[in-house]
Amino acid sequence: MDSDDALHSDALRILQEYIVRNDADLVFYYASVKPDFSATARKLPFRDGEVMSIASHEELRRILSTTFQMNSVCTKVFRRELAEIERDYSSVRHISEGEDLMFSLPLMDRAERIVFCDHVLYYYRTNLASISNTFKPALFRSMRDTLRIQRSYAEKWDPTGELARKCDANGLINFYNVAVKITRSSHPMKKKREYLLEMVTDPDFLRDYSYIDQMNKRKVKYALVLAKNKCFVPLYLFGALKQRQ
Repeated sequence: MDSDDALHSDALRILQEYIVRNDADLVFYYASVKPDFSATARKLPFRDGEVMSIASHEELRRILSTTFQMNSVCTKVFRRELAEIERDYSSVRHISEGEDLMFSLPLMDRAERIVFCDHVLYYYRTNLASISNTFKPALFRSMRDTLRIQRSYAEKWDPTGELARKCDANGLINFYNVAVKITRSSHPMKKKREYLLEMVTDPDFLRDYSYIDQMNKRKVKYALVLAKNKCFVPLYLFGALKQRQ
């Protein structure tokens, strides 16, 4: 747990019931950004108490490998032996966006009995000054490498390549978020241009950009087209307008 977050007062009792009743390897549940633990806006398409595994559940595979909806470690309880406690994590030390996903994917992959608990048990206190809400120069590389890890599981779970293609299409949204954070940062224009150039010339971005026609959100598509064509001045204006909204 983060030091400024909280578990529901009944969380451990409820989770024990789900673990014992289902002989669960891993149980996942909801988090809320409200201190009263009120329901989250985004619901997952699973039944309360549903037992599943990566091998048996197509929708679980899709959500894990093409979205960030289930990345948080704080919404999971799992058998200790599932975690790579002794792993050398030095190669991914630079990842600050998606580190939870990097840790969660192996857990979900190894667990044979995954159970969904339809309860809000965790309060996630939002903090605009937190690491997830600030811009860092290495943000693009962090996001890119997170998406590479996610894509590797998509390839593992679906040899046809369909999940990997969906993962690539979803990656565009994440690169858009990086671009917006760059434009809204306090760095000089020269540095912003440097960071944007690194992103739009990277092979991973260019591969994902091939799915631009599948982008339904006009504002996102417009910003990505500006970035790809190195039209950075209007992109800065776009970021400034978005900041005012």
